[in-house]
Amino acid sequence: DEVFDTLRDGRADLAAAGLTITPHRKLEFDFSTGYQTVQEKIIYRLGEPRPRNVSELAGKRIVVLEGSSHAEQLALLQQEVPFLDVEELPGASAEQLLSLVHDGHADYTMVDSNAYAIHARCSRTGVRL
Repeated sequence: DEVFDTLRDGRADLAAAGLTITPHRKLEFDFSTGYQTVQEKIIYRLGEPRPRNVSELAGKRIVVLEGSSHAEQLALLQQEVPFLDVEELPGASAEQLLSLVHDGHADYTMVDSNAYAIHARCSRTGVRL
């Protein structure tokens, strides 16, 4: 992630960019109290059954931003459910990930709740939490 690379390289002393605190990131960086609380959400296509648990994601194509907290979270889940088909896409925006699900090119994605809320208000709503 570019923000963390900038901190690592000493080109910045502080970052405030909607960053997700993960166990891996806490090992390397100090975090203050968050200014906004968001949740990671699994998004699925409207008309498809809602997944009720992680095992229902097995064998389905899940797309996420490469190197994101979502990719890290799904990697942890793969330890419990080894048949998760997670594809990390370099440089993908939340909008692009949601479009892949909407258009049927992926079964699921994981995005932050605030990104989904913006998408639901501003564009087509063929995907659900």
